Amino acid sequence: MVPSKLVLKSLPDILFRLRNQSVVQGSVIWFYCKVNSSSHTLRIMWNKNGGPLVQDAPHIRLRMTNTSSSTTLLLVLDNVAPSDVGLYQCSVQEGEDIVTGDTLNLTGYYNIDITTVIIILCISY
Repeated sequence: MVPSKLVLKSLPDILFRLRNQSVVQGSVIWFYCKVNSSSHTLRIMWNKNGGPLVQDAPHIRLRMTNTSSSTTLLLVLDNVAPSDVGLYQCSVQEGEDIVTGDTLNLTGYYNIDITTVIIILCISY
């Protein structure tokens, strides 16, 4: 009888921890999802509010980079709008296995009047 071979499979790790962010309307914000794998079967995805992130506007951009030991999927939101507010999460799929990262809550400040900001700063100083 030939002994069976035990194969241990390690799942990729998401290397960056996401933190909640607040952003001003019209600004640019970016999030990294870096994984300690450069496998060709690796699939990195950004999710928003529990579902796949839909690139339904020109201000949402994704850029993937690879090194010999890692893969990074960068999410860039140019000219942030109220519709960008929500819960973001990175997930990695390799074969049938899925690893999900932390959830980031993106909140926004919209239509801030710069005069009001200056008055608040002067009063609080």
